[in-house]
Amino acid sequence: MELTPPNLPKEAARDWMLVFALPDEARPFLARWEQCVGQRPVRADPPGLPRAMARWQCGSTEVWACGMGPRNAARWAAVGLDGKQPRRLVTAGFAGALDPSLALGEVLVAADPGYPAVQGARLARFHCSEVIATTAADKTLLRARTGADAVEMESGVIREACRQRGIPSATIRVVSDIASEDLPLDFGSLMTRDDRLHFGKLAWRIARSPGLVRGLMRLQRNTQLAGGNLAEVLVRHLAAD
Repeated sequence: MELTPPNLPKEAARDWMLVFALPDEARPFLARWEQCVGQRPVRADPPGLPRAMARWQCGSTEVWACGMGPRNAARWAAVGLDGKQPRRLVTAGFAGALDPSLALGEVLVAADPGYPAVQGARLARFHCSEVIATTAADKTLLRARTGADAVEMESGVIREACRQRGIPSATIRVVSDIASEDLPLDFGSLMTRDDRLHFGKLAWRIARSPGLVRGLMRLQRNTQLAGGNLAEVLVRHLAAD
């Protein structure tokens, strides 16, 4: 989705928050924002911020990485929303498709009633899971049990915190793995106690099974494509404010 950069003034989306799980999910948006505005996002972690989290300032818009999973999302809500009342909050990032009709790189949205339309995104129902849906069989089971179109691990928690605080919010996510696709490995088995990826365990797993490299490289290509599509939709959504 390579389009002409939208007209995105530095004060677009004033007093918004965008929340991703991981810095790697946020980076395509941060790069696209810089390209459109001509101003580099400023890293602005508050003192004492937990290691799983990060914060950037994009004009008057706060961009956060909350950490992976519902526990980190709940911790972030206590930190990131403390004493704040953003005009709108978007929780964004990757999602696993449960609906077999969803394509890689397709951008999905679920929003509060009255929330502005998100151009370039398809309306969808998300399920917030406590565990990673690793296999196609996992996704089929989740689809049958929940009726959801896609699975994520943070947005449901964050948007519930927004509802409790009266903050209008939306989930805008992009399909990074389709319903019929197995992930190359069980990332849930590689997490630390505070729900961060343990890179030592990952390296050990790859050393034991070098064949994983091909699958991991394919996943990297897919997430790069998906991240670019999501960034484009997000900057255009901000520009429409």
